[in-house]
Amino acid sequence: MAVLDSANLRLRHPEKAHRPDLPVSQKPDWIRVKAPGSPGYAETRRIVRANGLHTVCVEANCPNIGECWEKKHATFMIMGDICTRACAFCNVKTGLPGPLDREEPQRVADAVAKLGLSHVVVTSVDRDDLSDGGARHFADVICAIRACTPSTTIEVLTPDFLRKEGALETVTLLGGAAVCPSPFAPEEAPQMLSTINSTNPTPTNSTASATESYSSQCR
Repeated sequence: MAVLDSANLRLRHPEKAHRPDLPVSQKPDWIRVKAPGSPGYAETRRIVRANGLHTVCVEANCPNIGECWEKKHATFMIMGDICTRACAFCNVKTGLPGPLDREEPQRVADAVAKLGLSHVVVTSVDRDDLSDGGARHFADVICAIRACTPSTTIEVLTPDFLRKEGALETVTLLGGAAVCPSPFAPEEAPQMLSTINSTNPTPTNSTASATESYSSQCR
């Protein structure tokens, strides 16, 4: 039901019909995002596309893509661009993904090297269709990056690996990385950070072997 405001001849909700309009405040300048188009942005886009990679920046329609890509900052999203879950807040496509691309770890590593990243963020779609949730693929990406750019620090944001026993251990032991599974409750943060700091593993023989294997493929 709506009420006609006879003074202004417009429809208003009954609860607002007899209330004065609130003044429209001036929006701050920082709330307006400029359309991307800098040389740095174009170069980052070229490298990402040339390596056939997906990023959260594109798939989630991030409004800050121009600013980040201009500085050659990107969050790589591995294991495809189709997620097996349908979170209401997320813009990533939902459906049944295809098989994993076994060449993706090396392409991510090549892109990191070409972008000259000192720090890289790697995340993914959820892959509930895989027996390990994609944990081994995460480890392969980590090893490939370390082989090509050993000085690059790697931040890994994994799925929650729901009902995938041993998946997190696969990433930490084979990839040799401290991992922050997402999502987690804020109150869990202190305990999680303590666990990560105490269990951050030293590279295993498997890690060293995988890294050496990828080293020969770096271009």
